[in-house]
Amino acid sequence: MNTSTFIDNELRNLEIRGRMALEQIHRSTNIREVIAGMNVPVPAMLRSLRNSVSSLSRIERTAYGRAESIVRAQLAALAEEEDEQSFLRHRGRLMTEWRQIQGRFPRLAAVIQVESERLRAKYRAPIHITSAPAAVIHS
Repeated sequence: MNTSTFIDNELRNLEIRGRMALEQIHRSTNIREVIAGMNVPVPAMLRSLRNSVSSLSRIERTAYGRAESIVRAQLAALAEEEDEQSFLRHRGRLMTEWRQIQGRFPRLAAVIQVESERLRAKYRAPIHITSAPAAVIHS
């Protein structure tokens, strides 16, 4: 077996591992599984050829989309909570999972933070602003 054949075989194996990772990401039901699916080890001798493996180039995009989908569903479930205490308990359970996103998908982590705070705001008592009586203008 010559070097070219060996590298071609290794690239095919890497493509297969990449496709398996994509399937795992598609089947993911939580963020931990999405991030685990992203971890495809690339042998040192193939790192410079990584971009030629089509499945590897799709992993980051696919993982982000799947993580976003999972988070949107979690936020929707969080929005259904009846009171602030149950909201905070539910959000506390989700936050352990959301922390995993910060390193991989910082933009998504920022969206989660903003949306979570926006949802929490609905439980706070509305502030009533009383205004002074309107001034009467006499001509």
